[in-house]
Amino acid sequence: MKSVLLRAALVGALLTPFAANATPISGSDSVALFNVTVTPSGAPLFPISGVSSINYTFGLTTSVGTGNFSIIPVGSPVTPSILYPMGPNGGNGTTPFSVTIAGFGTFTETGNPIVLANTSTGRSTGVEFYLLGIFQPSGALSAYSSNDAAFDVSFTQTGGSYSGSGTFAVPSATPTTPMTPTPEPSSIALLGTAVLAGAGFMKKKLFA
Repeated sequence: MKSVLLRAALVGALLTPFAANATPISGSDSVALFNVTVTPSGAPLFPISGVSSINYTFGLTTSVGTGNFSIIPVGSPVTPSILYPMGPNGGNGTTPFSVTIAGFGTFTETGNPIVLANTSTGRSTGVEFYLLGIFQPSGALSAYSSNDAAFDVSFTQTGGSYSGSGTFAVPSATPTTPMTPTPEPSSIALLGTAVLAGAGFMKKKLFA
């Protein structure tokens, strides 16, 4: 009995370093999201503050991935989820936003969504988000350990239809095009008035 326990302990000791030192997963992959809907129903994506949630019912990987993701076949299913643009971690306050590539792993958001772009052109509106999180490998990728990740995802609305697509980057990359809020015309007018008033005040002081 003692020898059996000793062997079990020895095997555990030998395996532990390998489990602890598993290579963090690295690479990228792209997905397309279909059957996209928004709440309130039919709302335009611009301004995104008017949309409380974005939902899709299924998705597919759309290109050959890079790095450790290169083994994922094109067309692998992506489980549905709901993104709350104004919610904590992209979730509803209880469950964060997540995306699962069936049989390969799950991305779970750990930071609030960052809006990189929010546009309106003719009949089309669109929004691009930077979602920071963790990718937890599973199934065919379970030999790798989790790693920080980013999911750059865009949604477009043309007429009454919506579509979405995104790219995972593992480890995460810092967003290079953070959105700069554009002042409203009324704000610009107020700023101009303030500048003129300030100039008048300075002129008075100089010639007093």
